[in-house]
Amino acid sequence: METGVLNDTKPQPRRAALHLSAFSALPYLPYLLYLPALSALPAFPMPKPPPPPKTTEEKLDVIISYLDRMNRRDRWRTIGGFIRGMFSMIPIVIVVFFTWYTIKYGDQLLQKITSMAAQQAGKVAQQNAVTDFMNEFNAINQKLQVK
Repeated sequence: METGVLNDTKPQPRRAALHLSAFSALPYLPYLLYLPALSALPAFPMPKPPPPPKTTEEKLDVIISYLDRMNRRDRWRTIGGFIRGMFSMIPIVIVVFFTWYTIKYGDQLLQKITSMAAQQAGKVAQQNAVTDFMNEFNAINQKLQVK
Protein backbone atom coordinates (compact mmCIF):
# COMPACT_ATOMS: atom_id res chain seq x y z
CA MET A 1 0.00 0.00 0.00
CA GLU A 2 1.31 3.39 -0.95
CA THR A 3 1.80 5.94 1.74
CA GLY A 4 1.28 9.46 0.62
CA VAL A 5 -0.07 12.74 1.79
CA LEU A 6 -3.60 11.83 0.81
CA ASN A 7 -3.55 8.45 2.59
CA ASP A 8 -2.27 9.91 5.86
CA THR A 9 -5.08 12.47 6.26
CA LYS A 10 -8.66 11.94 7.28
CA PRO A 11 -11.13 11.28 4.49
CA GLN A 12 -12.56 14.51 3.12
CA PRO A 13 -16.33 14.98 2.96
CA ARG A 14 -17.86 14.95 -0.47
CA ARG A 15 -18.57 18.23 -2.18
CA ALA A 16 -22.29 17.46 -2.41
CA ALA A 17 -22.44 17.15 1.36
CA LEU A 18 -20.73 20.52 1.72
CA HIS A 19 -23.14 22.16 -0.71
CA LEU A 20 -26.13 20.58 0.94
CA SER A 21 -25.10 21.84 4.37
CA ALA A 22 -24.40 25.31 2.97
CA PHE A 23 -27.80 25.45 1.29
CA SER A 24 -29.57 24.17 4.37
CA ALA A 25 -28.14 27.10 6.36
CA LEU A 26 -29.41 29.73 3.87
CA PRO A 27 -32.68 30.49 5.69
CA TYR A 28 -30.69 31.40 8.80
CA LEU A 29 -28.15 33.55 6.95
CA PRO A 30 -29.73 36.95 7.79
CA TYR A 31 -29.76 36.05 11.45
CA LEU A 32 -26.14 34.95 11.33
CA LEU A 33 -24.95 38.05 9.47
CA TYR A 34 -26.88 40.92 10.99
CA LEU A 35 -27.64 40.00 14.60
CA PRO A 36 -24.92 40.75 17.12
CA ALA A 37 -24.34 38.53 20.07
CA LEU A 38 -26.98 38.84 22.77
CA SER A 39 -24.36 39.85 25.31
CA ALA A 40 -23.46 42.88 23.15
CA LEU A 41 -27.03 44.22 23.20
CA PRO A 42 -27.83 46.82 25.85
CA ALA A 43 -30.24 45.70 28.52
CA PHE A 44 -33.51 47.59 28.09
CA PRO A 45 -36.49 46.92 30.25
CA MET A 46 -39.52 45.54 28.48
CA PRO A 47 -42.24 48.16 28.06
CA LYS A 48 -45.30 47.51 30.12
CA PRO A 49 -48.60 47.25 28.30
CA PRO A 50 -51.00 50.09 28.99
CA PRO A 51 -53.33 49.42 31.85
CA PRO A 52 -56.78 48.26 30.83
CA PRO A 53 -59.49 50.91 31.04
CA LYS A 54 -61.48 50.72 34.20
CA THR A 55 -64.52 52.87 33.71
CA THR A 56 -67.14 52.77 31.01
CA GLU A 57 -66.09 56.22 29.76
CA GLU A 58 -62.50 55.04 29.29
CA LYS A 59 -63.71 51.95 27.45
CA LEU A 60 -65.85 54.11 25.17
CA ASP A 61 -62.88 56.40 24.52
CA VAL A 62 -60.76 53.38 23.49
CA ILE A 63 -63.53 52.17 21.16
CA ILE A 64 -63.84 55.66 19.63
CA SER A 65 -60.07 55.83 19.03
CA TYR A 66 -60.20 52.41 17.28
CA LEU A 67 -63.12 53.59 15.13
CA ASP A 68 -61.26 56.80 14.23
CA ARG A 69 -58.24 54.79 13.09
CA MET A 70 -60.46 52.45 11.07
CA ASN A 71 -62.22 55.45 9.49
CA ARG A 72 -58.87 57.00 8.50
CA ARG A 73 -57.66 53.69 7.09
CA ASP A 74 -60.86 53.21 5.07
CA ARG A 75 -60.63 56.75 3.69
CA TRP A 76 -57.06 56.12 2.46
CA ARG A 77 -58.08 52.75 1.01
CA THR A 78 -60.93 54.45 -0.86
CA ILE A 79 -58.60 57.11 -2.26
CA GLY A 80 -56.05 54.47 -3.27
CA GLY A 81 -58.73 52.35 -4.92
CA PHE A 82 -59.96 55.35 -6.90
CA ILE A 83 -56.44 56.16 -8.12
CA ARG A 84 -55.79 52.52 -9.00
CA GLY A 85 -59.09 52.44 -10.89
CA MET A 86 -58.11 55.51 -12.88
CA PHE A 87 -54.79 53.89 -13.81
CA SER A 88 -56.56 50.70 -14.86
CA MET A 89 -58.82 52.70 -17.20
CA ILE A 90 -55.89 54.13 -19.19
CA PRO A 91 -55.50 51.05 -21.46
CA ILE A 92 -59.26 51.01 -22.11
CA VAL A 93 -59.20 54.69 -23.12
CA ILE A 94 -56.23 54.06 -25.44
CA VAL A 95 -58.01 51.13 -27.15
CA VAL A 96 -61.22 53.15 -27.57
CA PHE A 97 -59.29 56.12 -28.97
CA PHE A 98 -57.38 54.05 -31.53
CA THR A 99 -60.55 52.21 -32.54
CA TRP A 100 -62.31 55.54 -33.14
CA TYR A 101 -59.30 56.92 -35.00
CA THR A 102 -59.12 53.83 -37.22
CA ILE A 103 -62.82 54.03 -38.04
CA LYS A 104 -62.67 57.79 -38.72
CA TYR A 105 -59.39 57.96 -40.67
CA GLY A 106 -58.83 54.33 -41.72
CA ASP A 107 -59.41 54.94 -45.43
CA GLN A 108 -56.82 57.74 -45.49
CA LEU A 109 -54.33 55.54 -43.62
CA LEU A 110 -54.82 52.71 -46.11
CA GLN A 111 -54.38 55.10 -49.05
CA LYS A 112 -51.13 56.43 -47.58
CA ILE A 113 -49.83 52.93 -46.85
CA THR A 114 -50.67 51.66 -50.34
CA SER A 115 -49.17 54.72 -52.06
CA MET A 116 -45.95 54.37 -50.05
CA ALA A 117 -45.80 50.65 -50.81
CA ALA A 118 -46.38 51.32 -54.52
CA GLN A 119 -43.65 54.00 -54.57
CA GLN A 120 -41.16 51.70 -52.91
CA ALA A 121 -42.09 48.81 -55.20
CA GLY A 122 -41.64 51.15 -58.18
CA LYS A 123 -38.20 52.21 -56.92
CA VAL A 124 -37.15 48.59 -56.44
CA ALA A 125 -38.50 47.61 -59.86
CA GLN A 126 -36.79 50.57 -61.51
CA GLN A 127 -33.52 49.77 -59.74
CA ASN A 128 -33.79 46.12 -60.79
CA ALA A 129 -34.64 47.13 -64.38
CA VAL A 130 -31.62 49.45 -64.55
CA THR A 131 -29.42 46.76 -63.02
CA ASP A 132 -30.75 44.13 -65.46
CA PHE A 133 -30.27 46.51 -68.38
CA MET A 134 -26.70 47.29 -67.28
CA ASN A 135 -25.94 43.58 -66.85
CA GLU A 136 -27.26 42.83 -70.35
CA PHE A 137 -25.36 45.77 -71.79
CA ASN A 138 -22.11 44.64 -70.15
CA ALA A 139 -22.64 41.06 -71.35
CA ILE A 140 -23.20 42.24 -74.96
CA ASN A 141 -20.21 44.58 -74.69
CA GLN A 142 -17.98 41.74 -73.49
CA LYS A 143 -19.15 39.52 -76.37
CA LEU A 144 -18.34 42.29 -78.85
CA GLN A 145 -14.88 42.80 -77.37
CA VAL A 146 -14.08 39.09 -77.55
CA LYS A 147 -14.89 38.90 -81.28
